[in-house]
Amino acid sequence: MSAIAIDPSASSWIARHGGDLTVRCTLQHGCCGGSARVPVAELGAPRDPSEYSISTVEGIRIHVERSLREVGLSVGLDGFGRWKRLVVEGPVLPPE
Repeated sequence: MSAIAIDPSASSWIARHGGDLTVRCTLQHGCCGGSARVPVAELGAPRDPSEYSISTVEGIRIHVERSLREVGLSVGLDGFGRWKRLVVEGPVLPPE
């Protein structure tokens, strides 16, 4: 599995919200046509873990979609107060 860097503030926030992180791709469509797979991070475990690699880093269980195993990603935290959300930095992938 690829190394996923998790910002300390994101790691702390994930731990306070159950300790599971899912990183997967979602298909995004452009306004003028075309599409790309974009990595996203979500709290919690995936519904179907069979398509994910699982590792534990500093007490956080990280579920990574298998198509992202060889992609370098970093997960951070954005927003303030109760409006915080996880953000992923990494490459945009071509549609399958």
